[in-house]
Amino acid sequence: MIKEYNEDGTGGRIFASGIRNAVGMAMHPVTNRMWANNNGSDQQGNETPPEWIDIVRDNGFYGHPFAYGGGEWFNFNLGTYQSLLPITAIDSAKVASLVHPAALIRAHSAPMALQFLNPQFGTTMQNGFISAMRGSWNTTNPRDFRGYKVIYGHLSSAQDTTVDYIADFCSGFITDTVNRTFWGQTCRYSH
Repeated sequence: MIKEYNEDGTGGRIFASGIRNAVGMAMHPVTNRMWANNNGSDQQGNETPPEWIDIVRDNGFYGHPFAYGGGEWFNFNLGTYQSLLPITAIDSAKVASLVHPAALIRAHSAPMALQFLNPQFGTTMQNGFISAMRGSWNTTNPRDFRGYKVIYGHLSSAQDTTVDYIADFCSGFITDTVNRTFWGQTCRYSH
């Protein structure tokens, strides 16, 4: 969850829930809306769940630990998910309230920092953002190493709430996918 407090630490409340691990958060410089990226769950397979980048909405629910994306349920027969059974009507109502994220990225990429760009990046990129992908251990195919790059998310305008496309911004940090070696990795903290 993401909690909100008054500046003096009082008045704590849940701002948004169903968020597993929103590591990168940033306020949009024009709309002043909070955006976040999210590290998805483990134990659901190599491509599940895709990780998301989205606007964090007041009282929004983002799926964890029941569903991902726009409302795809997890497989409750895998890993520790069996302990969530039985699913209740309240759980189902929460999942039904899911809004499709602004962007989905490949599972287990482990997004970290999130930074909006500005006019210094020119008219093509000034409305977009970059996000660092730390990379993850959680894939069964050693040749399918992922993450270890910085991605660019394109927004058509400063008011846009849907990412038009995601592209590599800076890559080449992986030197050997078979032995999973790399020369650079993003960290969990940014300024």
